[in-house]
Amino acid sequence: MIALWSIALAGTGALEITNGDAPGEILVDGIPTGVTAPGRVRGVGEGLRHVTLTYGCHTGSARVDVLAGQVARFEIPLQEAAGNGWIELADVPRGTRATLDGEPLTQQTALPCGAHWLTVETPGYDRFEQLVLIEPGQLAVIRPSLVRVRLSAELDDTPPPETASVSWQRPAIAGGFAALAIGSASAALSWRAHATRAEASAALLIDDDPWDPAVPLIYAVDVDPYRARAAAGWVVTGLAAAGVAASFVF
Repeated sequence: MIALWSIALAGTGALEITNGDAPGEILVDGIPTGVTAPGRVRGVGEGLRHVTLTYGCHTGSARVDVLAGQVARFEIPLQEAAGNGWIELADVPRGTRATLDGEPLTQQTALPCGAHWLTVETPGYDRFEQLVLIEPGQLAVIRPSLVRVRLSAELDDTPPPETASVSWQRPAIAGGFAALAIGSASAALSWRAHATRAEASAALLIDDDPWDPAVPLIYAVDVDPYRARAAAGWVVTGLAAAGVAASFVF
């Protein structure tokens, strides 16, 4: 059951989705809003709206009556989504062999929703490995970042056993740290942008009415938590960058 709370605000109606454990994009009437949960979608026209939230292999929807000058705040219950997604490799040289979860991969292979382990092997390049998240009805196009094998390794036909055993580990570990750094940096930028937009909205409300009760709410919901998340994201980014460097040094 979805509970609704309305808070009087000037201007058009708004939707606020409070799901804290499913940071997927919010869609209103099937149109992407660019806002992820938990978050507030502003400028929504009056009337009955169909709101959808999808995160990984889970999805949920709700029909909400939007009123002008009010914020409809609610949580969308999520259920496991049915159906398959697809994966496709792009920009790979001839002779490339790819496996997914240990099985040979063909072009645009249909897969059940969830995480799958991709391995790409190309002569003259280090092995590429990546965890791929498949979503229902979505095509995941993967462009492997192939790194050429060092010349000394190419000329040595009989590498020592210890070298052969770790040739793929350092790139794999560095790739994991790099993915973490990119992901946390992207999240930090998104959270900071969200907080900046919310702060600008609060500033406009203050200019119109310094005593508007919505201002503290905007800071409590949209500004302060996202500032803290952005700071944490940059800390994780720094640690992951250090991990990339350490994986090649040690």
